[in-house]
Amino acid sequence: MTWNKGGNTMPAGRPKEFDPTELAIQLLEYMEVNDDPMIQEFCLQRKVSKDTIYRLAKESPRLSDSIKLINLKQEVRTIRNAENNTGNSTFAIFKLKQKCYGWTDKQELEHSGEIKMPGIIIGK
Repeated sequence: MTWNKGGNTMPAGRPKEFDPTELAIQLLEYMEVNDDPMIQEFCLQRKVSKDTIYRLAKESPRLSDSIKLINLKQEVRTIRNAENNTGNSTFAIFKLKQKCYGWTDKQELEHSGEIKMPGIIIGK
């Protein structure tokens, strides 16, 4: 949809402020120069909300992959810190249980054998 302003045709609606491809490139550059990259910090530096980044990532596989790579770098760093006892283990556990990392405390139990229930006999 377009509208006319002084003879010029303009696209309707608010123009996009952020290009997902450019954000994906910037995100990878940010990740390369930071040992501990965080989506939150990236957003703060660029004055873009996390909601906007994640909304754009739904439309852009490239941006989505860049976010996943940052999460992967964070996950690896957290695991290494836990293995080397250089971080807070309680925080590491909490962090790795976040949705983007996919870790859980899920327990799977297997049962074997029979369960016998005493029958009720009436009229004997």
